[in-house]
Amino acid sequence: MLRKKKLNAAEELVHLLQLPPDVIVDHVEHALDEDTFFLNLPLQDKRICPFCKSNDCIVRGSALTQTIRHIPVSGRKISLVFSKRRMYCENCSSSYYETPYWVLSRLKMSIKLY
Repeated sequence: MLRKKKLNAAEELVHLLQLPPDVIVDHVEHALDEDTFFLNLPLQDKRICPFCKSNDCIVRGSALTQTIRHIPVSGRKISLVFSKRRMYCENCSSSYYETPYWVLSRLKMSIKLY
């Protein structure tokens, strides 16, 4: 009989919020009717330029903090806060912010909420 692996508190939060398993929850702030989760995103192995589709992208020095809305849990609003890294394409000399595949950055919400 297979046993389920026991999850720690951070892994349980990621599972409850239906986020990818490589996302790390740093800490949580509770407000009156909203919970804010501060996330730490891992660096992607394959960084593909959205303009020329090259994979010669490197991380630049600056980052941008983004707050997005996510699916409510137990009737409470959920906000996710994370840093987006600035990327630079050496092939076409363009720069852009990385965006996780589970975020609709123009609408500032997760795909699950959309």
